[in-house]
Amino acid sequence: MSSARIPADWEIFRLRVLLLVMWMGLALLGAALWRTQIVHGQRFEKDLDKQSVRRVRLPAIRGRILDRKGRVMAENQPRFDIVLYLEEIRHSARRGNTVEAVEKVLETLSK
Repeated sequence: MSSARIPADWEIFRLRVLLLVMWMGLALLGAALWRTQIVHGQRFEKDLDKQSVRRVRLPAIRGRILDRKGRVMAENQPRFDIVLYLEEIRHSARRGNTVEAVEKVLETLSK
C-alpha cells in the first residue's frame, strides 16, 4: 500500500486560493457596507425622520360610574401627555438653542 502524498506546492496553491477567496468575500462585504452607509445613507435618514412622528389613537370616552343613588363615583377627565425626544429636537436645531426649539414645538402643539 503506497500512500500518495500531495506535493507541497499544491498545498501552498490551495492555501493561497483559499486566502484569495476570503479576501474577496471581505471586500464584497465592505463594498456592501459602504453602499448602504454612504450611497443610500441619506435615504435611510429621511425614512428615520418620517418614523419620528407617531400617530396615537385615542380611546373612546367610557362614561361616568354612578352609584344607586345617582352620585358620581368616577368620571372621565381628558388627559394628554406630550413626550419630546430631545435628541431629535437637537438634531433639527443644530444652529439654534435647544430650549428655543422646544418652546417652538410646544407652542405649535398647543395650538
